Amino acid sequence: MSNTAEQRLYSVLSFCMNHFRLSLMSGKLTDKQLIVLCRIIGSLKYCCIAELYLDSNQFTSFPSCALKNISPLSIEVFSASRNPLLLEPVCFLIKNMSSFKSLKRLNLRMCKLAGSEIGSALSPLLNSSQSLEQLDLSLNFLSGPAIQSLAKSLQPHNNSPLHTLKLDNNLLSNKDAELLIVIVQKLNSLKALSIQCNKFGPHAGKLLGQLLQTSSSLQSINASHNRIADEGLRGMVDGVEFNKVLTRLYVAGIHITQKCATQCLERLLYATHTLEFISLDLNKIAITPELVKLLKRLFNTCLLYTSDAADDMQCVDLGGRRIIKKKKKE
Repeated sequence: MSNTAEQRLYSVLSFCMNHFRLSLMSGKLTDKQLIVLCRIIGSLKYCCIAELYLDSNQFTSFPSCALKNISPLSIEVFSASRNPLLLEPVCFLIKNMSSFKSLKRLNLRMCKLAGSEIGSALSPLLNSSQSLEQLDLSLNFLSGPAIQSLAKSLQPHNNSPLHTLKLDNNLLSNKDAELLIVIVQKLNSLKALSIQCNKFGPHAGKLLGQLLQTSSSLQSINASHNRIADEGLRGMVDGVEFNKVLTRLYVAGIHITQKCATQCLERLLYATHTLEFISLDLNKIAITPELVKLLKRLFNTCLLYTSDAADDMQCVDLGGRRIIKKKKKE
């Protein structure tokens, strides 16, 4: 970035209003350009960046001088997804994110995060942050050492502000599920957990069911596209029956049979009074008139989102796509 370009950028940003959003995604920013950018941001006197998006660039590290320039700012959203960050620099960045006193949302999707060092870096942030509400670590490699280290070093946090945790596509297995339960229990104010597209099996479904039995905060759980199968779904339903706060359940694409889907759906209808939304495959379920009547009578306020209905690109009232087609013909 030349001096002229730096001056122009400073001039533009100087006229921005307070608490604005700065998005420099897919800008091919290098390490040196990132340092210059942060220096410019830190020198602004009359405006404050509330949201900083640096996704899909080319920087491999986040130097301490760059972090020093922007950490005192009132940044509420920081996103650096899809950058080829090296292990040591990204650990440094995560550890020092606690200096962002106003940070509410941190997005580090698809940054190749892996290893016990990442878990050790995340725990100080989660242990000390008084503002972080949403953490997205999807599309990384947090299975094994990373999640083990995090579960071990994370302290129980009775008043954690974190309410949303996303760990989609992290190659998490049944062994990792046990550690995940420990993490969620320590973050006992967590309201939404997304773990779709991992390698969880039936055992993980049972563990999630046990978690739901005792959780008094989880309102949404997304376990879609895991091989939880019949046994795992039954375990989850066991937990839902005892849960008093869950409002959204996502279990699409979990490889279940028609018999299990029908039985679990009926159990959910009779057992819960809080669910407002269910995502479930109904491809293999024969939707009889009796079942439709049952659904409508017991779930007047709940939406059932099915893979069939996804073709119509909308959430539909209970009954699925076949009901929609019938209404269209009439």
